Amino acid sequence: MARVFGLFKEFDEVVGAVDALKAANFDVADIDMLSSMPYPPHTAGLKETSTDNQAWLSTGMGALGTLFGFLLAGGTAWLYQLPTGGKPIIAMPTVAVIMYETTMLFAIWTAFFGALIFFKGWRSKRAPYDERIAMGAIGLVVSMADAGRAGAAETAMAGAMEVKRWD
Repeated sequence: MARVFGLFKEFDEVVGAVDALKAANFDVADIDMLSSMPYPPHTAGLKETSTDNQAWLSTGMGALGTLFGFLLAGGTAWLYQLPTGGKPIIAMPTVAVIMYETTMLFAIWTAFFGALIFFKGWRSKRAPYDERIAMGAIGLVVSMADAGRAGAAETAMAGAMEVKRWD
């Protein structure tokens, strides 16, 4: 997969480059914006990144953690019964504490690893980046399957401070 990286000084230049890339028939899903400022992607004409799946995944894993906690604490009490003066074999206050702890354990670890995966924090390849982005510049990355279209992407990003291919 070929990538073209453009570095822009002003946000208006990024908007113009995105419009030029759209006019050159590049898919909006293949264009990423890198910035130290929190520009919403839709202001540049790009799609918002959806993170709805992560919330459902964490909630589901929390529910699985609740079940695991019940089976761990309640199952242990049921398997190794110690009858104590007419008290129930499975003490729900104790089981509830274990259920809460395993719910939080499952949900928090899922949220952490989900964030790494969904927010592209865990990358197998070196991602395009420039130190000037931390000082206020804005990067635009165009990914394409056909390396022959890289010239068209470079032309569309003509107003950039720097444009280079990132393979």
